Amino acid sequence: HIELKYLKPAVWRRVLVPASIKLPKLHVVLLLAMGWDGGHMHEFVFDDTNYGVPDPDFPSDPPMLNEARASLGKALGALKSFTYIYDYGDNWQHRVKVEKVLPP
Repeated sequence: HIELKYLKPAVWRRVLVPASIKLPKLHVVLLLAMGWDGGHMHEFVFDDTNYGVPDPDFPSDPPMLNEARASLGKALGALKSFTYIYDYGDNWQHRVKVEKVLPP
């Protein structure tokens, strides 16, 4: 369940993805589901761990881990939700919540 934070009425979508999906592909799924065009920076925030595309010229605080190395299942761990940030200028924050885990 993907919901844009801080908007009324709520704008949300529901998608089904495997736990094995890599975060770069999940980024594309989220873009398409929410109707974003792409072309902006993004970030995944799982509790206190941030994933994205690190830029060595602009180190972030907290450090950003390379999203290409992480699957949704591993990044999520025991968590039930995380934040997806798209377009740092507009700061579109999405709450992504796992509603159900299906058997493989």
